[in-house]
Amino acid sequence: MNLVWVRKKHLIYILEMKYISKMFLGSLILTYVCLETELFWEDSDEFDFTLVRFITFLLIF
Repeated sequence: MNLVWVRKKHLIYILEMKYISKMFLGSLILTYVCLETELFWEDSDEFDFTLVRFITFLLIF
């Protein structure tokens, strides 16, 4: 019973770390893309939501 509990905890830990690293990498990519494509620049007239939606979709799945 104790060994099963340890395995479950280890699996949960691995899944959490995978999710956190994926979100961190995704946020870095999103920040880079937004800065490079002038999404957040002050002189930008419009905001490109399609790119942000695409990157957010990739982060979720």
